[in-house]
Amino acid sequence: MVSVLILYMSVGISLDTNNMNTHILRSEPSYPTYPPYHTGKYLEEYFFDFYQRNVDRFGKRQYIPVFWTNCYVNGVQEGWGDKVDFIEMQRELNRLDPNGSYFTVCQHDDAPMHILPTNTFVFSAGGNVVGSNTIPIPLICGRLAPQKKQEKEYLASFVGSTTHSIRNKMAESLRDHSDVYVSTKGWDPKVKYDQVEDFVSASTRSKFVLCPRGYGPSSFRLYEAMQLDAVPVYISDRFWLPWQHELNWNEFCVLITEDQIPDIHSILSSIDDDTYEMMKRKIQEIYENYFTMEGMSAKIMQMLEILE
Repeated sequence: MVSVLILYMSVGISLDTNNMNTHILRSEPSYPTYPPYHTGKYLEEYFFDFYQRNVDRFGKRQYIPVFWTNCYVNGVQEGWGDKVDFIEMQRELNRLDPNGSYFTVCQHDDAPMHILPTNTFVFSAGGNVVGSNTIPIPLICGRLAPQKKQEKEYLASFVGSTTHSIRNKMAESLRDHSDVYVSTKGWDPKVKYDQVEDFVSASTRSKFVLCPRGYGPSSFRLYEAMQLDAVPVYISDRFWLPWQHELNWNEFCVLITEDQIPDIHSILSSIDDDTYEMMKRKIQEIYENYFTMEGMSAKIMQMLEILE
């Protein structure tokens, strides 16, 4: 695909990003809702609306308003129309001034796969594309429905698909512990709602929710756990942690490296009740401002001010 992009690269010209081709770069989603409880705008769409509402508060760096997830997932499902749509996206992006300063916001794990001007900040929720101008943001969507508080009958739980070897290692390491609930299945983009209900039920009854990385280094579960009265346990070979300039993730999340997986149970069991309650209070303190769509969008705006 890279060779195809290079073949179609052309010298960019100065272009107001508001005049870019909406049909090519901001398509509507045609794929199954994911996660299935999600309602409203997806992350990239929400930020686009936020930018439109607050455009006067942004600096000189121009926003590249692409709905990367819609374009990529729609394109993969439809076979990219013999790659024409993918190439047309690059042609449109090539109209940007190669010497200009830009930023874009991506939910998709692999975005952007297209070539952008060198001086472009990429705010990435997925985290598979890493560079000096890439900035982590939370992988979030529409909120879960509010849940009643439940008795914590499990130390920890995981309900989900085995999309990465780390998830298999985690499940194997915990299978003999009766105080841990683990339910795994193969990957299917069409998640059934009873699986969501199982996840929500297990999570609300758990002190900790296991959040192993999937195809990308992050996981929706990190932020779902915070909504479900639990402390997230982030298990990864590469941590994708938003807002580290302001947040100490160890205050509200348990970080587990791949080589620590055999010790997950002992690590969680060693966290005393006072520390656990402090972690939950920290989540309540920071959640709205850092891990909601509106809070995330405002933080991106603030980050752009800092980076300039």
